[in-house]
Amino acid sequence: MPVKGNQFKSNSFRDEPKLKTASRGERLQRKAEVLPQFSFNDGRIIKIIGLFFLVVSLYFLVAFTSYLFTWNEDQSYVLDANGGWSNLFKTQEELQELGLKNPVVENWLGKFGALLSHQFIYEWFGIASFIFIGVFFIIGYRLLFKVKLFSVSKTFGYSFFLLIFLSLTFAFLHSFLAETPHYLEGEFGFWSNKLLQAQIGNAGIAGLLGFAGLTAPIIAYNIDFKLPERKREEKILSELEDEGVELEDEIRSEPVEFDLNRRSSIRHTTLPGQEIERPIKPLQQEKIVPSFEIKNDSENEIILPPPVSSVNELLVHTPAPEVELSTLEDENSVEVEEPAPSSEIQLSEVIMPEPELTIEKTEEERTASSLVEQFGEYDPKLDLSSYRHPTLDLLENYGSGKIAVNSEELEANKNKIVETLNHYNIEIDKIKATIGPTVTLYEIVPAPGVRISKIKNLEDDIALSLAALGIRIIAPMPGKGTIGIEVPNSHPEMVAMRSVLATEKFQNTTMDLPIALGKTISNEVYIADLAKMPHLLVAGATGQGKSVGINSILVSLLYKCHPAQLKFVLVDPK
Repeated sequence: MPVKGNQFKSNSFRDEPKLKTASRGERLQRKAEVLPQFSFNDGRIIKIIGLFFLVVSLYFLVAFTSYLFTWNEDQSYVLDANGGWSNLFKTQEELQELGLKNPVVENWLGKFGALLSHQFIYEWFGIASFIFIGVFFIIGYRLLFKVKLFSVSKTFGYSFFLLIFLSLTFAFLHSFLAETPHYLEGEFGFWSNKLLQAQIGNAGIAGLLGFAGLTAPIIAYNIDFKLPERKREEKILSELEDEGVELEDEIRSEPVEFDLNRRSSIRHTTLPGQEIERPIKPLQQEKIVPSFEIKNDSENEIILPPPVSSVNELLVHTPAPEVELSTLEDENSVEVEEPAPSSEIQLSEVIMPEPELTIEKTEEERTASSLVEQFGEYDPKLDLSSYRHPTLDLLENYGSGKIAVNSEELEANKNKIVETLNHYNIEIDKIKATIGPTVTLYEIVPAPGVRISKIKNLEDDIALSLAALGIRIIAPMPGKGTIGIEVPNSHPEMVAMRSVLATEKFQNTTMDLPIALGKTISNEVYIADLAKMPHLLVAGATGQGKSVGINSILVSLLYKCHPAQLKFVLVDPK
């Protein structure tokens, strides 16, 4: 039977949790969490240290600047002979008892400022001590505002070099004027110069300073010392020189031809002890021009027409020459005889001038043409006229890009290819190799009667004999009567983006959107125009270089196009 009425199986109020009172330890822990905790992981102590360095740099600036004007008045107070740093906590009466006539310090920051400036400038590094102000400011600014003005490690390195170099340079120059220490070089520079004078003399010190002064910028900025070059007439090259772009020559890889009769001989222009194969000059056909003999008959005179009385009657005498050709056995001679004028042509028609066709411009076209004449054509680059293309120094330099030819590897691969083909009774007449940066192309000319498909089916067998990861057979080669076999090099060369962009072919290209895709099998730079490829699909298996290709496209456009000419929209649908 159904249960009548409202019945509750359990009391819901029993399941409510009871409120627990916090213990004393938990209350103390909560109070402790409210108080600030200082640790190096917390940003507050870092900001405090940064603020401290900024204040110290400002304090040093005021103290050092004041020392340049008040060092003579404060000399008696800050000297070590009169107490030095021990005078910091002494009163004026105590200083007067010690014999100081004027114990009042003129430095803008008081006793501590005078002693600190004397320690850094006079007793240590001289005027070069102002470098400490920059170091403290860079560190404090970095810690407080979290903004990187300069690299801290480079700042320490440059500052250490400048402290020693400037102090020693001022001491060397001041030594010709006085024999006592001065605040220009400080005691460190003064005694260092004295020590070097005793060891290498003034000439040695000058040479050492010059060497250090040239070595430092080379290490820091890798500057180049070049002789002045001839002026180039081309405008593009002059602009590249102004921007500091150093063009690299394109080194083309010439094919190596093998002699099948003697397998051990290789003829190539880059290997030592080889025979140089020079191309045979084509035969030049000389043009045989027959000699003409023109006989002028004295009797044949040109008769001028009488003066024309009217415009409608015009007489023109045109001689009709008769040419007699006589072929001789010894000499080719042509006799041309000029007969007397035999025809008269009467022109009765007068040529009337044709009416001129004028096209009237609209008001907008007239306004546009007048504006162009006044201000010139619109140049979108003027909005960012100060823009400079990225320098090539931002890219990694992997060397000159010359291909190292390994004659033993070439000979071994050639012998294995020939031997593998001989196993299947395939004879070849000629074989040559073109060495690329990553692969080597072996071009073979099969003997007459050999099927191309027979060689193409041996791709796996040739790869097995060469112990290569994989080869590619191009049968036939486009535009050539050969069959190509591409074999990976055992030591592939790095094709650097810098070596491709630094070539004259890329810098002087007239393409709208040039993209440098790399180098061909003959080590030539390959450049394509992206403007002719509005829809481009980049496909390939994993590790085939899709990302590298996209990066090369972006870098090429960044190095060649102005921001007003090109905009990027990169969408990643992942």
